[in-house]
Amino acid sequence: MGAATATTRVADACLMRSSTGIDSLVARAQGGEPGATAELCSDFREAILGFMISALGREDAEEATQHVMLKLLEALPQYHGRDSPFEAWIFAIAHNHAVDYRRRRARVTVTDPIELARMSDDEHPGSGGGSFRSEHSALRELIAPLSPLHRRMLTLLYEHDMSPEQTGRVLGRSAASVRQEHKRAR
Repeated sequence: MGAATATTRVADACLMRSSTGIDSLVARAQGGEPGATAELCSDFREAILGFMISALGREDAEEATQHVMLKLLEALPQYHGRDSPFEAWIFAIAHNHAVDYRRRRARVTVTDPIELARMSDDEHPGSGGGSFRSEHSALRELIAPLSPLHRRMLTLLYEHDMSPEQTGRVLGRSAASVRQEHKRAR
């Protein structure tokens, strides 16, 4: 099974779980129940991996997902759910990590030809390397030429079925800004 197929199944499972079910799971995890913490990470790991693939490329996505999961566990006690649903909160953590990662990576001067080729493949997904087949591969192919911000925005809107309000919270923008950027990206 491809990563995107798994991402879709996990995202669908998360969407089918009621908001109350997620809130209950979060409360149990915040209460220190080990099984709830493991279930929470398991429920969201594949969705975050898919998001990180679209934000950073396949090669860096796995490690970045692990960092996001660690950040989730560290920040979980501070989550109260008043301002945004848990899904938007965790995708905001993933988005912020991807932005930080790209900034750090931009500061590094790479001279190794193999690393330069890998970075080029990351900048132009679908232009080489293995084929990443899934029901979302067409979307990823279509959005590849767009800016990283537009790719993340469209991934959240279409792959993860987030509303413009939730997407805005994740990306640190207003819902109106997301709608406007969505129009521009079309």
